Amino acid sequence: MNRSLKTNIRDALPIILICGTVWGCVEAGLGLLPKYPFSSVPPTLISLMVLALARTYLPKPGSSTATGAIAMLYRAMTAHGWPCHIWAVLLIGVSFDVVATLLAKKNERLAWRIVSGPATAYLAYALFGFTMTYIMLYIPPMKHCAHWWVIGGLPKILNYIGKSGSLAAVGSTVFVPLGYWLGSLVPSIKLRQRWAMMGAGFILAALWILGFVIFP
Repeated sequence: MNRSLKTNIRDALPIILICGTVWGCVEAGLGLLPKYPFSSVPPTLISLMVLALARTYLPKPGSSTATGAIAMLYRAMTAHGWPCHIWAVLLIGVSFDVVATLLAKKNERLAWRIVSGPATAYLAYALFGFTMTYIMLYIPPMKHCAHWWVIGGLPKILNYIGKSGSLAAVGSTVFVPLGYWLGSLVPSIKLRQRWAMMGAGFILAALWILGFVIFP
């Protein structure tokens, strides 16, 4: 690994950690709300915006998956919930990573950023539906969640992708470009590295403490 890449990763690490933690905090908070129609859509849109923001700072393969892993860890550690929700968080990060990596330099253009949102949304919803129906039944912690997907079968998967996935895809055409735009503003904030690191550490500590105190 060359020195410049090490520097980029070091400088981007606080952003990745904060974005993953904020995403996990949002997931945990929205998870406390009563069940409502298409409840997966709002957290998906927020997660895509956060992922786009983080990607502007470290546009490397694996960075979005790492952000998703941090969000998944926060969701798992600070709030009790269905294991399938935690799995969905990671899949969104992986899906965004795949799409952003495939688009590479094209993703610097607004048109491709708009396209990348729906592509990520449909991929994430498809991966979740198919893995829950055909794989997770054989993994003990996921067995109860997967049971309902197995009963619904392929029609349930297609309905999930066609309705919730499409709503997320439409919303992502706004939220993904917005995330990239917000990410472009971060470098313009002039802070000394020491103060930036201290600020990032304070935000991370506060969010994790908040998670353990507030979320059941």
